[in-house]
Amino acid sequence: MKRLKKICHVSTVDISAGILLKNQMRYFKDHGLEVHAMAAPGRYVPEVEAAGIPFHPVPMTRIISPMQDLVALREFMKVLARERFDLIHLHTPKAVLLGTIAGTLMRTPYIFRTIHGFYFQTNATLGAKLFFTNMERVVNRFHHTVFSQNSEDILTAEEKWIRRASQIIFLGNGIDLTRFDPDHVDQQEVAALKAQYGVQDGDIVLGFVGRQVIQKGLREFFEAFGRLAARHPRLKVLLIGDIDHEKSDAVHYKEHLPEQYHDRVIAAGWQTQPERFYPLMNIFVLPSYREGFPRTPMEASAMGIPVLITNIRGCREAVEEGVNGILVESKSAQAIEDGLERMLSNPDLMEQLRQGGPRKAAADFNERDKFETVLNEYRRIFGLPFERLPETIVADPR
Repeated sequence: MKRLKKICHVSTVDISAGILLKNQMRYFKDHGLEVHAMAAPGRYVPEVEAAGIPFHPVPMTRIISPMQDLVALREFMKVLARERFDLIHLHTPKAVLLGTIAGTLMRTPYIFRTIHGFYFQTNATLGAKLFFTNMERVVNRFHHTVFSQNSEDILTAEEKWIRRASQIIFLGNGIDLTRFDPDHVDQQEVAALKAQYGVQDGDIVLGFVGRQVIQKGLREFFEAFGRLAARHPRLKVLLIGDIDHEKSDAVHYKEHLPEQYHDRVIAAGWQTQPERFYPLMNIFVLPSYREGFPRTPMEASAMGIPVLITNIRGCREAVEEGVNGILVESKSAQAIEDGLERMLSNPDLMEQLRQGGPRKAAADFNERDKFETVLNEYRRIFGLPFERLPETIVADPR
């Protein structure tokens, strides 16, 4: 009996495997590949394994730590030596760096990579930006196939001499539209959640889902909310997600919001089923400084929640102005305040965005379309049969 092709998706931490990659790994498994996952272990390992995906723990960290990175590299190579994967598919910066080194040294036949955003585009120091730019130039020489979730990153890769635009497959990003479906909302559950968190009829809820760090623009968001709250007495904020204490820019609303408005913030913590909470929101807000191609505005749009998002790389691909949300200037509390006021004072615009979100999601955010693009590249590289080969979409380098 012919052995199944054996692949491994590698991310730095298990949350990526559990939230971002689990569905596609299961999709590839269902289509005849033996699929494994590798990352630093955490609370999402049982969820990945419950999906039938073997998990290989490697102690990677998101921060630069030479000694710990060497330990992780050694463990990475041990897994590759033991499992003999036909292909490893790398995600997130640290996994890309260590995976490229380990895969090359252990002679893994194929190394794929998906660009989820470049680290040198952050507010890192000049030295860090130079390091990560040059790192990208080196590691990309060893990648057989590269996908990019963001079309702008394809042009950046060419401009920075990382990889030619014609050698990168535009992937985009998607979500499970059967999970984020407004027609499947349980109104009794919504009523119970509102009662649990003190959301009353007539309240206007601004929602945020994600890590609570300054990079997500929460400092400016809280400042804008403090000014809006004075004019809108029924305005509240719903925060879904933990404070990321591993990050130096972890942020808490009590540090940036006047005390008289603390009781109008609902901190619901980390939730494994955010789809239950979107129906509590009137507006979804993502005021990030940097994104690859964020999932949360796609989820909110699919649920019919109007989105306010910053006009930056990645976010521009998740929100179309006037269709499923509006775009505002990054790092500006005033821009966030003005944008939210525009939405709050314009019921016709809000209804337009509520109607446009699910249509936009159905047209552009179906994750199965993205999975098929990757699967067809696996089929091509392995010489496996496939029903159709979609056109490879690349950005125009001009």
